[in-house]
Amino acid sequence: MASLYVVCFFQEPPLALESVCHPMNESSHDSAAEVSLPTKQDFDPFGGDLDAQCAWRNFGGLSIADALTRFRENPIHYQEDFMFMGGRAFVFYFPVLDTFLREFRLTGHEDDSHAAIIGSGITAQFGWPTASHLIAIHPAIRSLADYVCSQTHMLAAEPAEQRKIARDWRSVYVSLDSVDGDAPNTIGDTCSRRLIRKSLT
Repeated sequence: MASLYVVCFFQEPPLALESVCHPMNESSHDSAAEVSLPTKQDFDPFGGDLDAQCAWRNFGGLSIADALTRFRENPIHYQEDFMFMGGRAFVFYFPVLDTFLREFRLTGHEDDSHAAIIGSGITAQFGWPTASHLIAIHPAIRSLADYVCSQTHMLAAEPAEQRKIARDWRSVYVSLDSVDGDAPNTIGDTCSRRLIRKSLT
């Protein structure tokens, strides 16, 4: 099922209300990406960050559809790029993570969605100086956290990995709430409490 994203690029500083927003769904990914692909500076806003520059080399100039194809080739390798790319680039390419996790299906005991480390990468984005850009997609991040925390059994076969997913995505809720206030997150709270309690038995 196609998801709807609103990607906003703000003038800085400060965040301007007159943002240029592109509604994005599966059919419009490529055309929207061609209009407003993140620049090298969006990936490495302060210059000299080797990890951010690596993210640029791997994803710079790609449409969301092409970025998703690349990410699926080696998720454990490319997830680090989403941890270190600048906020503007992360906002643009967030649909890659969203689509990957929502479409992931276990097909064998060795399959791994890498959902836990992806959650850790999203949490890390809230600690960078460009975190203000993420405000535009806070609802989308919270929606994905709700999905992940309620579907850990779809994302990992081993109970220990399911519990790790719940713990790491609980940190995503904490990061969101530190900015948004005490927004409702009953799905994540319930999921985390249930799985962590189970891990102690």
